[in-house]
Amino acid sequence: MKLKMLSRSQLNALVLLGIGMFAVLAQCKKDELKVTEPTPPPPIVTDTCFNVIMPITITTIFDSAGTYTNVTLPADTTRCACDTLTLDGSTDTAYNFLWSTGSMSRVLQIVADTTYTLQVTPIDTSTAPAADTINVSPGGC
Repeated sequence: MKLKMLSRSQLNALVLLGIGMFAVLAQCKKDELKVTEPTPPPPIVTDTCFNVIMPITITTIFDSAGTYTNVTLPADTTRCACDTLTLDGSTDTAYNFLWSTGSMSRVLQIVADTTYTLQVTPIDTSTAPAADTINVSPGGC
């Protein structure tokens, strides 16, 4: 630590100039103060884990071959060990969901690296069920 001896008037001048980054340690002789520059704070450690939200697309196709449902999961992906991927189909309320995990939720949080399959069935059963798969593998984080 670098110590400097300043008079009270010098210290006041520093403060008035906006150089208030000095901390008073102790009062010494008559008009002198012992001051030092403050110790910098420790570095801020941030959490490097992420929750990535990935939309699911479900459409009903009408063409010359008939009417059918199509579900599209995001492309196969990698995931850092602490990351969570969220497959989100929450806006697709006209379909029943069935995941390979057994979940029937419209939103699935992925915390393990494996293959996930989603089967969707229109609630009105107007078309046959449709399915898609996403493979999640460990990433080079």
